[in-house]
Amino acid sequence: MIHICTVILAAGQSQRFNGIKQLAKVNSTGKCLLQYCLEAYADMPDISLVLGANAEQIRQQCNISLPVIKNSNWQHGLSTSIVEGVNNLPEKCTHMLIGLADHISVSATHIQQLCDAAKQYPAHIIVSQYEGIEGVPAIFPRQFFKGLLALSGDNGAKKIIDQYPQQIRSVALQQGWLDIDTQTDLQNWLSSQKETRT
Repeated sequence: MIHICTVILAAGQSQRFNGIKQLAKVNSTGKCLLQYCLEAYADMPDISLVLGANAEQIRQQCNISLPVIKNSNWQHGLSTSIVEGVNNLPEKCTHMLIGLADHISVSATHIQQLCDAAKQYPAHIIVSQYEGIEGVPAIFPRQFFKGLLALSGDNGAKKIIDQYPQQIRSVALQQGWLDIDTQTDLQNWLSSQKETRT
């Protein structure tokens, strides 16, 4: 029996975005990017959020009710958020699902498909795959936690994925990979939503 714990990474300063990316409004109801992305993980039983830059402002304006892990070392790169996430996992955790708070195209259906694959292949890393690229959201069994803890700088979970190609199972990300990294990305997303409604 596996127990998947989810850690969503949202600690960065978003320098390329020229603003607090997590608070960007991404639909007509005024929902912020972080809230929107978290909806894909809403059915996960154990989920926590790593915040760093602008943490208190994000918590207040996004009305975050999840357990929050504070990353005081966020300036030193993405790896520090992963390390904080691993260090705060409960003992019952057998697998860690890592997600990013700006992957706006990830759906609840895709997250469930990842979990189903982890149950079928509990000793494998379960990754999202799109156009030949493999990455997060991804689920890591406990035997890979040590490697995640050894990450440094801006190295993310992709480094571990690339190290173990024989122990990977991939799940197609049907919607494609869409990150909101810049104001242009945001405007393109908003335009696509208008086209969908019309």
